[in-house]
Amino acid sequence: MPRIPSPLSDARVKAAKKKATAYTIGDGNALYLKVTPDGARYWLSGPTNAQGKRTNVHLGRYPEMSLAEARARMLTYLRPQGSGRCCPR
Repeated sequence: MPRIPSPLSDARVKAAKKKATAYTIGDGNALYLKVTPDGARYWLSGPTNAQGKRTNVHLGRYPEMSLAEARARMLTYLRPQGSGRCCPR
């Protein structure tokens, strides 16, 4: 059974440190924080498309976009659009 990540907190996002390679921290429900080797932090959403493949969508950069803003923006990518696709273009 897959491990379900615990929701991120603002303190955990601030504490994310750079490493030698880029890594992601999951918030659950297709929201991720990507930390790059230079210490930059980006919000990503990973909704699945109509074919069931995961698509990475760049939502914004932390701290310009807060955790609450990233969660709200991520929801727009999870709702099906009128064309039947989940991701707006």
